[in-house]
Amino acid sequence: MSSSNWPAAYHVLAPHFSWLLWSVVIFLALSERPRSAPTAMSPWHHFTYTMAPVFAGLATLLLSGMLGLILVFRPPLPLNSSFSVYLPAIIGLFAIPGLLMQLCAPNHGTRPPAIVVFSGILLCVAGTTGWAGLLILLTATGIGMIPVLFQARPIQRLGLVIIPLASALTK
Repeated sequence: MSSSNWPAAYHVLAPHFSWLLWSVVIFLALSERPRSAPTAMSPWHHFTYTMAPVFAGLATLLLSGMLGLILVFRPPLPLNSSFSVYLPAIIGLFAIPGLLMQLCAPNHGTRPPAIVVFSGILLCVAGTTGWAGLLILLTATGIGMIPVLFQARPIQRLGLVIIPLASALTK
């Protein structure tokens, strides 16, 4: 799409972007299938066992969306480094939970590279964004670990990506 067509596309898509965004959110929430539970459980335990991934996915979507809103409208980093405000959040949501899973897994030769990568990420984030970036990284890592702990699909973490996209397209 050339730059001359962008204003026309913006005027066509902008009124419909909110319902498109909500459609994606509803699809992500409804696509989280409950697991099958063993039959020898009480009804309450059966419900919590099967619905824990669904609620974990919804909580992750909600919390990552709130983090996205905070980073868009009240960035904690100075304005001269605001281009890197999303870097710690995206690393914390998508990279660190996988590395933590590797570190907690039985050692099959993956632990030393995971430790090196984890240390390198922390040093890079601390060097480029400082303490505020590390706080964003730790907050996003906590949010990113919710689906891992409840075996929910990690696609529910797209709230951080959807919110800035919505903000950019609706301005």
